[in-house]
Amino acid sequence: MMGSSPFAGKSVIIMDFDGTIADTDAVHLRAFQLALKGLCASFDYSKYAGWSTEDVIRDVLGVAHGQADDTEVRRLVRLKQDHALTALRKGPIFIAGAESFILRAHSRGYRLALASGASRERLGAAMSHPSLRGKFEAVVTAEDVANGKPAPLVYREVLLRMGIAADKAIAIEDSYSGVMSAVRADLDVLCINEHCNLGDNCRTAEVMIMNYADAEDGL
Repeated sequence: MMGSSPFAGKSVIIMDFDGTIADTDAVHLRAFQLALKGLCASFDYSKYAGWSTEDVIRDVLGVAHGQADDTEVRRLVRLKQDHALTALRKGPIFIAGAESFILRAHSRGYRLALASGASRERLGAAMSHPSLRGKFEAVVTAEDVANGKPAPLVYREVLLRMGIAADKAIAIEDSYSGVMSAVRADLDVLCINEHCNLGDNCRTAEVMIMNYADAEDGL
């Protein structure tokens, strides 16, 4: 159960990246559109919020062709990632309040970690930003787990690497898929997307919707 502050009794803050730290929707939409050109008439990125790139590609191929050939999946994943990397190397566009929150949390002694469905290469490019470099003790990516969000593996791997119990950590997410991943890993969750439809599955005392300004006040 959360106390008056969502960070009460917590020593570790585990953050998602896409949509939680960086506003990457436009980047990913365009990268997917370029990679999937000719495969589908339109691409609804909102349908895949929180999914790994590989899972998105497999789903699109399955709809278009009834199957997902592994070689073609790998080719399209690489193509999409290349398009995204080109854009992201210019530097992340921070979600409102995210940069300030990270700097304050780090200065106050919280241990920070990333649990992301992004590739390690793409995260590496973004993490070179001065406000992010050296702030995160553990970075777990799509390559580090067998199944992406909403499976809990990415969060469980962070807890393992940090050597911390779930009740001493809190996750920060922006999507239903991400929230469910954290909840299934027995974590309290702060969702910074007030428009995220969590549904009945996530309406528990362990999930709180809060913007970064209010979250920073609770540190």
